[in-house]
Amino acid sequence: MLNVICVRVGQKYTPDYVYKLKNMVSRHLEEKHRFLCMTDNAFQVPGIDTIMAPVPIADSWCKIGLFASNLMTVEKGERCLYLDLDVVITGSLDQLIKDKLKDEKAIPIVDKLSDVDINQGLDNKSNELWIAKDWHDPFNSSVMYWVHGQQSKIYGKFRSEDMNRLRGDQNLISELVPDAKTFNKSDILSYKFSGLMGKEAPPKNAKVVLFHGKPKMHELNVDWINKEWI
Repeated sequence: MLNVICVRVGQKYTPDYVYKLKNMVSRHLEEKHRFLCMTDNAFQVPGIDTIMAPVPIADSWCKIGLFASNLMTVEKGERCLYLDLDVVITGSLDQLIKDKLKDEKAIPIVDKLSDVDINQGLDNKSNELWIAKDWHDPFNSSVMYWVHGQQSKIYGKFRSEDMNRLRGDQNLISELVPDAKTFNKSDILSYKFSGLMGKEAPPKNAKVVLFHGKPKMHELNVDWINKEWI
């Protein structure tokens, strides 16, 4: 099963962001999937399948909880595609993840974390982490793709002091998984840094446009955004 997951902790994003992301995923992903929202308040997104956030911090650090090994409703070995709420999907998500996370040689299933175990994986499942390439840092965690249970070290090694010494979750991910693979640069674009401001539309081969920082989608009146963000 493919799980498409977003995170809403705190009040930074209105529930509308969750519903519109779900609609975009439905239009741009043909593969059978489940849409899930990791949150600290399931009552604010009725009709959405939810997971209680293991890291209930109203900041990007809450995304570290995605890699907890005991997420409710998500089985070990299932694939997970994470998308930030402040993205606009413009192309095929099937093509974005195609041929990624291919099965590798069988390695032991691990149930308990340790310094040795956290680097092990699940039986006959890829241990790759795919993540967007950032424009300043090594990685951008707005889009990620992995096999649940394979990246438990990210959650297992997270400590509160990390939030003081690092700028955000993606910096910790780059420390713990420096060999993570990045999506094609043409697949995931930044509204601010990829020259899209003032353009009639993103390139046809773009799959996801990130609206990190300002402005957000609800602050703009742009035809191609209005067409997709519904």
